[in-house]
Amino acid sequence: MNKNLVLLLCILIALSIYSAANIEKHPNDAYIIKNYNKYEEKQIFLRATVLDVQKNYEEFTIDANTAGMAYRIYVKDILLDYVPKKGDFVDIRAISHLDKGYVVALEAHVRTGLEHKLLFLRSLAAIPVVLFLLWREHHQLAGGS
Repeated sequence: MNKNLVLLLCILIALSIYSAANIEKHPNDAYIIKNYNKYEEKQIFLRATVLDVQKNYEEFTIDANTAGMAYRIYVKDILLDYVPKKGDFVDIRAISHLDKGYVVALEAHVRTGLEHKLLFLRSLAAIPVVLFLLWREHHQLAGGS
């Protein structure tokens, strides 16, 4: 087996172990939602799916869902670069009040459903390139020309 592939595999395993050991320092969305009481009145980062939007004076109330938990996001209209619609995605930095069912956004970035899907579609183009490089490496190791 190629030494570079073994080294890469060892690095990936080490990164996975580091990530699991430091989940408290760098929690993902699912961990925050599952353990929301640990983050009460603390700053958190979440990616949410927009369920509904209401405009109230200088503030938007966004009903959202992350990792199966529905809650509200209160965000000042000047923080939004785009008014979200149902099905859009919002990346937020917020103060957590999830035990009361809401968060107060400090920063918000909205991505449309199409933008979100394009993230994955762009990476599809890399698959044939990677497969070709792996095939070429294997073919050269096997003694082909």
